[in-house]
Amino acid sequence: MFFIYVDGFAVGKRCLSISKSFVNGVSMTVNTKKINKNKVERLINYCLKTPLLFDGAMGTQIQAQCPDQALFCGYEGFGEQLNLTAPHLIENIHLNYLRSGACGIETNTFSANGIVMGEYGIGEDSKVYEIARRGAEIGAGAARSFAVKNPGEYFVGGSIGPSTKLPGLGHIGFKEMAAAYRPQVEGLMDGGADILLVETCQDILQVKCLLYVIGEVFAVKGEALPVMVSLTLQQNGAMLVGTDIAAIAAILNDYEIVTSIGFNCALGPFELEKHVETLCRATNKLVSAMPNAGLPENVHGKTVYRLTPDEYAGFISRFVSKYGVNIAGGCCGTTPAHIEKAAAVLAGVKPAARLNEIEPSVSSVYNAWSKKQEPRPFIIGERANANGSKAFRELLLKQDYDAMLAVAKNQQNGGAHALDLCVAYVGRDEIKDMNEVSKRFASAVNLPLVIDSTSPEVIETALMNHGGKCIINSINLEDGGGKLRIVSAMAKKFNASLIALTIDEEGMAKTVEKKLAVAKRIYDICVNEFLVAPHDLIFDPLTFTIGSGDDTLRDSAMETIEAIKMIKGALPGVNTSLGISNVSFGLKPKIREIINSVFLKHCIEAGLDMAIINPAGFLAYHRIEKDDLGMVENLIFNRRNGENDPLLDMLKYFDKKMSEGAYGPDAPDAAQNLKLSPAEKLSKMVIDGDRKGLEEAVEKLSAEMKPLEIINGPLIDAMKKVGELFGAGIMQLPFVLQSAEVMKRAVGILEAKMEKASYEKAGKMVLATVAGDVHDIGKNLVDIILTNNGFEVYNIGIKIPVEEMIVACEKNGANVMGMSGLLVRSTEVMRENLLELERRGKRYDVVLGGAALTRRFVEEDLAKLYGGRVFYAEDAFSGLMILKNICSGGPAAGGGSVKRSSAKPVNAIAGIKINAAACEPRVSSPADIPAVPFLGRRVIKNIDPAEVYPFINKTTLFRGQWQYRRGNMQKNEYDRLIAETVEPLFTRLTQKCRAEGLFELGAVYGYYKCVSAGETVRIFDPEDENKILAEFGFPRQKVKNGLSIADFISPESSGVKDVMGLLAVTAGKKAGAEIKKLYSGDNYKDYLHLHGLSVEMAEALTEYMHLLIRKEMGIIDENALDNQAIVRQKYRGSRYSFGYPACPDLAMQKELFNILDPGEIDVELTESFEMTPEQSTTAIIIHHPDAKYFAV
Repeated sequence: MFFIYVDGFAVGKRCLSISKSFVNGVSMTVNTKKINKNKVERLINYCLKTPLLFDGAMGTQIQAQCPDQALFCGYEGFGEQLNLTAPHLIENIHLNYLRSGACGIETNTFSANGIVMGEYGIGEDSKVYEIARRGAEIGAGAARSFAVKNPGEYFVGGSIGPSTKLPGLGHIGFKEMAAAYRPQVEGLMDGGADILLVETCQDILQVKCLLYVIGEVFAVKGEALPVMVSLTLQQNGAMLVGTDIAAIAAILNDYEIVTSIGFNCALGPFELEKHVETLCRATNKLVSAMPNAGLPENVHGKTVYRLTPDEYAGFISRFVSKYGVNIAGGCCGTTPAHIEKAAAVLAGVKPAARLNEIEPSVSSVYNAWSKKQEPRPFIIGERANANGSKAFRELLLKQDYDAMLAVAKNQQNGGAHALDLCVAYVGRDEIKDMNEVSKRFASAVNLPLVIDSTSPEVIETALMNHGGKCIINSINLEDGGGKLRIVSAMAKKFNASLIALTIDEEGMAKTVEKKLAVAKRIYDICVNEFLVAPHDLIFDPLTFTIGSGDDTLRDSAMETIEAIKMIKGALPGVNTSLGISNVSFGLKPKIREIINSVFLKHCIEAGLDMAIINPAGFLAYHRIEKDDLGMVENLIFNRRNGENDPLLDMLKYFDKKMSEGAYGPDAPDAAQNLKLSPAEKLSKMVIDGDRKGLEEAVEKLSAEMKPLEIINGPLIDAMKKVGELFGAGIMQLPFVLQSAEVMKRAVGILEAKMEKASYEKAGKMVLATVAGDVHDIGKNLVDIILTNNGFEVYNIGIKIPVEEMIVACEKNGANVMGMSGLLVRSTEVMRENLLELERRGKRYDVVLGGAALTRRFVEEDLAKLYGGRVFYAEDAFSGLMILKNICSGGPAAGGGSVKRSSAKPVNAIAGIKINAAACEPRVSSPADIPAVPFLGRRVIKNIDPAEVYPFINKTTLFRGQWQYRRGNMQKNEYDRLIAETVEPLFTRLTQKCRAEGLFELGAVYGYYKCVSAGETVRIFDPEDENKILAEFGFPRQKVKNGLSIADFISPESSGVKDVMGLLAVTAGKKAGAEIKKLYSGDNYKDYLHLHGLSVEMAEALTEYMHLLIRKEMGIIDENALDNQAIVRQKYRGSRYSFGYPACPDLAMQKELFNILDPGEIDVELTESFEMTPEQSTTAIIIHHPDAKYFAV
């Protein structure tokens, strides 16, 4: 059964008049229909004048009363039972909060729903109703009695908390959850609640379910209460199921039934502040904030919240006066003392005016997408449609849901902004199919859903499965408006957007005038009867084929283009959409590509916002030849010259071009390929990184050449050419790796045809990252390049001691040993390894590579320690040249045998002693010591990657990690490469990583009192400032007036304790696992890209946290907030990391780990003081203005 809903209430279709006004950025709807909304208007009017202060925690206050356990009637932990057995106790808690200055109190009904109570065996509707009603009566009674001696306005908020089951995770069905909450809502209203507070929400679908129930109860009772929605966020700014703030706003902003949106629980005000600021910009609703009294800490087995009433009140005051919060209060750990302080600071304060930044959007469960994409259009993927896609239909018939999800994700990866889903097929149960598919798409596909069905029941099924803001496709006036009203009511009830087709009782509108007239009728019904926001109306003025020869459709494309302009002009705020490819239906595929592209361009110029398209069916507009364009535009605009027919002219034109070889197998590029010999074609495929048809090409060449001849001939020649192109700066490394993937696949095909002993490799190398170093990207790139150039490489991993390298060489008969390392400390390990090789009398050829090495250091320092030959390889290709020369007996490029001096073991850097008197530092007088918000450590988990992406140094990523280097390219060519290839790659990959949760960002940071004594810095225990927690030794430069990091810390002799920040961050383990998977699957290009991004993500997270620390220290420079200023260190102070030039002793990591305990964010320290996962960093934050980077 379907109701007509307006503002969430069932009403007749003409029983209301609406006037809207906007006060202080908050939308007010005054509705003079049968539903009484006086209480809604009362709350809005109050909150626009003064902030409403709610009470604090209920549960801890119940515990503080030490109630007799018998009062719980055996329902341990179910405090709501006291509504029946100890109402005086609950009333006393309410009165304590009112005496403290609260004007809003929450009923003791948080868990009074059928699901939670059912777990106690008391989930019957009558018992749920009774406890909820009594809770509201107790609260209302307390407010009335308090008002007798304390006149004023007081509000009783009916608390509706979460259950133990989340519909968004499949724990419970939508209708089952709705039924479990209905008696609670009814009881609260009957008991006298002034507000319904849907709070501590962790699942956005649960929120929509409760709004559904509340709307139905309002309709029955003929009265509406204000509805506050209060969500619980993780520290990353998203709900438990992953919904971010932009999505929350998109989903809830246009729910007329919702009066306020806000946050409570889980976070303290410090952690919540930035999220409150974001929400205040993103919504025009009232905003609430009810944080905990800080983050919980476990002290001697008890949960403790440390935020004092004064600290709490300071945050609440700022929330109201700075960001425009309208409703405040407390959650866990807050007491009447906290509320009393908040009431004092809020006296006379008016919420700040808010500058809203609201973009009409739709959303998945996780993220929002603006309907106004730049560049346009907003793309709706069309392949998940059982009517339009045979492949998808066959998957539906087989019920292959995993493959159907793959279709959806392919469109997501292909750039779609929303996903059209249609499961209608004759003979099948569409409701059942939509239920199965939509719930899977909701959780697994990060795109808004476009529900494509003509059945209201099917549409409702999808809406009950999807927590995001969906689009319904579609409505029209074919039956005069009956079904349109049903679906419009449903759209309003679930806050969905609507695609409206310009169809009426007379059929599909074909002229501009008719299209506009139908659009106006639909607009009047949707906007004026059902209060649908104009931006939620998406008009489709219909696309007809211009390829059929039907005389009635000759002008149809032109009429549609013009209708877009007219509709947008006549109906401000609405959006437009088209199914573009219909325009070319019936024509040949290549012609369709061109027509679709040209038509789309003209529609966009006319104002088109959205398009249902398959991007594969379009040709880039700039690639369309001038003559082709002219022919197609003649057809679209029906341009005639005398008796000529634009359609026939175009068909003849393209037929002639095709007969001459255009667009087909005889096209110039294809013809050129046909002229190549099989060997040349295979080589070209390797050079181009082209896998398509590889097996066929290898098989064809195998008929002429033996497998080994193919490997040593065209394949090796191709890789040699790739190396030359790389060396000349013409080909970038990612494309080299793409070629290597093709090479490896080709070799794999050929090896299956060869006898095991027939394939002799060019030479053998054992390759490893040295002990203590977990970095393997450089080593793996060397492996890829050497392997694909005919060498046998034994890649034995990371953190490998020299003993294992020797064993691997002897076991495999390798005469070359390759050592790789990224860290400064790794250069010392290489030194020790060479000494050990010398001690054992080994004479391998040793190739050294890594970021911390230089040719001079290798040739002038390391090579002298060892009697064998030592070579420096700057990159993978120089390593290839060295091996080729070694194996050919010629002089090896890049390094050579150097006469060695007698070698002695080198002590670790920590053991170096410097005469401090001879190296007196040059540092200005001590700086002012900033006040820090706390002493000790804090942990932040689940940081949203989107917040960190802006801190990525793209220059380092693109040129350094990904190695897209200019080389010999012209500047304009290189700029085009970056703009057209690298930047889109960056966007796709960052979106993919966020959507798939590949980055699990975490940080541990803290502030510690400290002093310096010579080159030692002493760190003090935050619990006891006289107790030394740790000591860091910072070596000094071996020059006159040389620097030590300790110079930037107040000396112990000054009697003043300084402060420093300590930091550990990680990009998480998940990215590393995916990187390994890509490497083992020979997906070298993707491996390089993801590895590079993950490394830079850790660096970006460090910058992100460093900025936060500077803000908290109060040393932020407004001119040093952009990425370029950060890269150039334009801010105050400096950041240092152990293992790098200013503090090279990696062993100091142990002390830092003892202080911060980064194990809480899954970062571990190896025996050699290296971190795992690799994508992790630690840092020391020094605030002194003179602090700078230097090397000891």
